[in-house]
Amino acid sequence: VLMPTMMLFAVFLVALACSVDGFVKSRTFQSRMPFSGLFDNHFDDFDFVIGEQGSAPSDLLQERMRQVQEEDVRKDKQIAKNWKTGNWKVRGFSLDKHDPTASTKLEARDDDTVREEPKTVHVSKVHESLTPNQVVVGRTDGSVCFVTLGSSYLSHFVNKLSARETGNATVAIANELVPSDIMMGSPVPDREKPPDTPFQVERQFVAHDTAIVALATAETTNHEQLLFSAGKSSGDLHVWALPEEPENKEIPLRTLSDVHSDTVVALTTLSLSSGGEENLLFSASVDGSLALWDVQTGDLVYKCQMVKDKEPCSISCADVDSSKSIIYLGLTSGHVVGYNIKDMIECAGEGENCPVPSGRFLAHEGGITALKFAGKGTLGRSKPGASTSTLLTGGPDGVVKQWEIMSRKLESASADAPSLKLEHWPRITNQRMQKRAHLFKGHAEDEPITALASVDGSKFLSAASDGTIRAWSPSSGEELFRMDGFTDELSSLCLLEGMYLITDGMENLVCVHDFDVDETEYQDGYELEW
Repeated sequence: VLMPTMMLFAVFLVALACSVDGFVKSRTFQSRMPFSGLFDNHFDDFDFVIGEQGSAPSDLLQERMRQVQEEDVRKDKQIAKNWKTGNWKVRGFSLDKHDPTASTKLEARDDDTVREEPKTVHVSKVHESLTPNQVVVGRTDGSVCFVTLGSSYLSHFVNKLSARETGNATVAIANELVPSDIMMGSPVPDREKPPDTPFQVERQFVAHDTAIVALATAETTNHEQLLFSAGKSSGDLHVWALPEEPENKEIPLRTLSDVHSDTVVALTTLSLSSGGEENLLFSASVDGSLALWDVQTGDLVYKCQMVKDKEPCSISCADVDSSKSIIYLGLTSGHVVGYNIKDMIECAGEGENCPVPSGRFLAHEGGITALKFAGKGTLGRSKPGASTSTLLTGGPDGVVKQWEIMSRKLESASADAPSLKLEHWPRITNQRMQKRAHLFKGHAEDEPITALASVDGSKFLSAASDGTIRAWSPSSGEELFRMDGFTDELSSLCLLEGMYLITDGMENLVCVHDFDVDETEYQDGYELEW
C-alpha cells in the first residue's frame, strides 16, 4: 500500500516543480517579484529521497527560488545601470498617418485649381493602460487606440475602411487599423531567442472631434476599467467603459461638462480613501478652472476658478502628490500654486473662486510649460514628522528647475484659511540646495520644456520642443544621456514598469525605449530607422 502512495506523491512533486518553472518562464513583461514567501516548505516531516542520489523536494524548490531571486537582483542592477549610462534598445509601431474618410483642401501653386489630399493624422498623447504591457494612444483626429507592446523591431498598422449598420437602414463607414503585410524583425537577429511578437491594436474608437490632449484611466469598485479623455479646445471630458474582452465595443458612459470652457491641460486620478482606491478625478483647464469628480458616478465634487486681482488666471500644467493630497498648478504667469485637496472639498459650494492656496511662488519668468511631482525630498529627514517633497518645473526658455516643498500644518483662524502651509526651497535665486541641484540647463534656449518624468530618486527625464529627451541626475545636475530625433510635437514621457519609456513626437510613430537589455545586447544595438 505504501509504495504506490509514495510513487503518486513523487509524481505530484515533479508536476509542481514543472509548474513553478513554467510560471517563471512566462513572466515576460510582468513586474518582477521576489519569490521568497510565495512557496512554503511543507516537506519537513518526510524523511525520504527520490532515487539513491536524489535531493529533498524542499531543497530543489529552494534552489530554484534562490536562482530566480538572484536573476531578479541581477536584472534590476543592470536596468539601473542602463538608465544611468544611457544604454537601451529601440522598437516601436506606426499608425497610418492618412485618413481616407477625411481630406484637406490644398491650393495648387501653378494655377487656381484646388486639389484634395487625405488628412494627416499624428500621435498626440501616450498614456499607460491598466492592462499590463499596454499603452493608450491618442491621435490628432480624436481617435484612441489601445496597443499591446510586442518584441518586433517595427510593426505597421494601416487604415482599412469598414462598414457597419447603425440602424434606420443606414451604414456608417469607418477606419480600422489593421496590421500591414510588412513587419520588420530585429536588425540583430538572435537565433537563441524566440521569434519576435508583433504589436497588436486591441481596441480603437473615436473619442472626440479634435486632437486628444489628455487621458486618464481608473478602475471602479466593480473592477470595470474606465477611460477619461479630453479633446483640444473643448472643456468636455468623455468617460468610457472598457469591457474586459477587446472584441466587445467600448461603452460611452457620460460626458463631464459645464466646468471647463477651453483645452484641458491636466487629467489624473487620485485617492482620498483609506483603502487606496482611486476615487477622484482631477481636471484643470487653460481657462483657469479646476475640478474634482467622483470616479464611480461622474458627479462633480468640487470646482473653482483661479483669479488674481479679480482677473482669471490661466493654468498651463498641473500634477498631484497623492501621498499628501496636494494639487500643484503651473500658471502662465510663471507661478506655482499648491492646494490641499481636503481643504477644497471641505469648502465645496462656498464660492466660485478658488480659496486661499497653501503655497504660491514664482518659479519661471514667462510662464511654466511643464510640472511634475517627483517623490520625496531630502530636507528634514532627520527630524521626526518633518519631510519634504520634490517638484520639477520647466519653462519656455528650456530650463528645468528642481524644488524642495516643505509642508506644515496650521491652526486655521478662519474657515477659509488653509490648514496646510507649503514653503519652497530655494527661496531666492542665488541659494543652493545641499544635496540637490536646482538648475538643469541643456535644452536649446527658447525651446519650451514640454514634459517631465521621474524615473526614480536618482534620475529624471525632460522633453522639449527642440526634439530631444534628456536624462538628469537630481543630485549633481549632470546630464546623464540624451535622446535625439524627435519633432517639436514631443509631449509624452510614459514610463512602464521602470524598464520602458514610451514616447510620441515622431508624427505617426510611437517609440519604445527598452532599458531591460544586457551589455552584449546594447553593444550590438541599433537605432530605430523609420
